Amino acid sequence: LDGRAVAVIVGLDHSVQIADLATGQRLGEPLHGHKEYVRVVATTQIGGRPVAVTGSNDGSLWLWDLLTAVGL
Repeated sequence: LDGRAVAVIVGLDHSVQIADLATGQRLGEPLHGHKEYVRVVATTQIGGRPVAVTGSNDGSLWLWDLLTAVGL
């Protein structure tokens, strides 16, 4: 993201968050939407924008715009 290597991580509170791999610092606020544990994370680009797709035990799939999530 914006020249940074990042990881998409999941929390025990069912949230999704982005972390800077060099510093470990969390970027932006946690993303909430899933009602149960997040089990699957995939990343790609759509139209040149980095996105994450997450899937949960609640049966939902979410598409997250990572640039928006970290406020870029």
